[in-house]
Amino acid sequence: TTFVITKVSGILLALPLILINIVIAFFATYYLLKDGPALVQRFKRLLPVSKVHQNHIVEMLGEVTHSLVFGSLLIALAQGMLAALGFWIVGISSPLLWGGVTAIFALVPFLGTGLIWAPAAIYMILIGVSQGDPSTTWRGIGLFIYGAAVISTIDNFLKPRIIGDRTGIHPVLILVGVLGGLTTFGIMGFVIGPLVIAMLKSIVTIYEQELT
Repeated sequence: TTFVITKVSGILLALPLILINIVIAFFATYYLLKDGPALVQRFKRLLPVSKVHQNHIVEMLGEVTHSLVFGSLLIALAQGMLAALGFWIVGISSPLLWGGVTAIFALVPFLGTGLIWAPAAIYMILIGVSQGDPSTTWRGIGLFIYGAAVISTIDNFLKPRIIGDRTGIHPVLILVGVLGGLTTFGIMGFVIGPLVIAMLKSIVTIYEQELT
């Protein structure tokens, strides 16, 4: 009970900052979509390399961005299906509905799917303890472990693979970019981190070409 209360309190205290980051992310995304083409062309002209290399760098960054969007949607669907399976196994009503809700929340960085499965698991644990029902308690504990070990972590394995396959960047580097970006820049680091890795790869590739 102490463990559950501590974790829930930490999540509640962090929610205001997370909501602010989400608002900033959506605000920045709107203007990037609105003024994106002009910014890309300006960025392209400022690169101190030849036009061929400019095109290579911009294409690489564009491919990473598209892969992030495509990968995020695909992984959110996978997490929703896994959540629905877990809800069905522990006996939560309307598992498909809650699986769909989990898939939507999977697009939110940091907490994401935990906003759905964690309260459900905690509720089952508390109900089981208060009513003296060990079965419900253990099902709640099982859902919590399943959510933390499978639902919320599968994106850490799938996302680097999906992005890496499409961009030619090693999955380990993509994982470092995503986690490092989130740690350094917050929610926007979800995009910034892999873009920095893509930029680094492009620069190294150009340097190798210039040496030969």
